[in-house]
Amino acid sequence: MDFFSKKICFCFSPRTSAKIVGLLNLVAHLFILMGLIYRKYFRQEDYESKRTANPLYFFKIIFVIVSIIVAIFVLIAVSKNHERRLLLPWLIIKPFTGHTATGYMFYIALSDWIKNEIATGIVFVVAGATIFAFDVFCWLVILSYYLKLREVYKRNKDSPPSGRRATSKADQNVLMFNER
Repeated sequence: MDFFSKKICFCFSPRTSAKIVGLLNLVAHLFILMGLIYRKYFRQEDYESKRTANPLYFFKIIFVIVSIIVAIFVLIAVSKNHERRLLLPWLIIKPFTGHTATGYMFYIALSDWIKNEIATGIVFVVAGATIFAFDVFCWLVILSYYLKLREVYKRNKDSPPSGRRATSKADQNVLMFNER
């Protein structure tokens, strides 16, 4: 099951593409976290709304922090070029974040359509569809890189245990994926 054989993400190798995806994911979730904190503490709202605990707000914060940690795992896995198990949390959590963001965009579009703000609703539908398509592409990039790493270690019966680098020249060539 190989989605991308040699080059992906604007002619980059799978390893470089996975680095780009991990970095974009990390930066996006850091901005989301800053936006949530700004919205909660620095907007001009009444004092009483800041004092009350909003369980949905804390759920969002926890969800974004987990996404940041998982993005850091991806960057660590790609930089070490052998820790394929660190990619699994991202592959599991990313569909939830992507579907949540897309669902939220469609919810906003539907509420705008109910208010007869058709143009704004269309913008949110297009934004939601774009976010979903980009998330699917990013997920396939990381999945492809994970499958390549798994293939290297399954093919090599004397594979090094997790946490150690592959030492043979053939394994290093497969892991580098024509990176130049």
